Amino acid sequence: MQSINTGNVHLFVFKEGLLSALGHDLRLGVREFRVDLDEDQVQATFRVDSIRVDGVMRDGRFDDGGLSPKQKREILDNINSKVLLTRRHPEIVFRGRRNGMKVTGDLAMVGRSNGVELTVTHVSGRYRGRVEIKPLRWGIAPFSAMLGALKIQDRVVVEFELPDA
Repeated sequence: MQSINTGNVHLFVFKEGLLSALGHDLRLGVREFRVDLDEDQVQATFRVDSIRVDGVMRDGRFDDGGLSPKQKREILDNINSKVLLTRRHPEIVFRGRRNGMKVTGDLAMVGRSNGVELTVTHVSGRYRGRVEIKPLRWGIAPFSAMLGALKIQDRVVVEFELPDA
């Protein structure tokens, strides 16, 4: 069995709504995770309380100075208390099977499980992948502010780059 707990796992969330110009597309980072690979089996566990707000995305480019520390804390507080309910659901878990570089399985978060599928590449000793999920499938309503004039889209893009252990 191969275990990986280093690398990069990023979550990208996107704004929408009448006042979306006041909001930000965000890049979040998951700091604590573990991916276990065994023959054709994959299990990945992500600590929700290790998610951090890295910064904002502007025209497809990362800007780590786009938010103040106070804004980052407020966003993180909303993620933990209103979106992912971290106290009740401290982990997100994926269990699946590999067939070549295609991975299919169940993603469990906030007490619900749904199927996901992604393709992973293995280049220069690194595993890379990207998957788009729709939080409403897990019962997670898009966060909104200002009476819904500013809200988060019902899509989160997860990208990862992990070393081959």
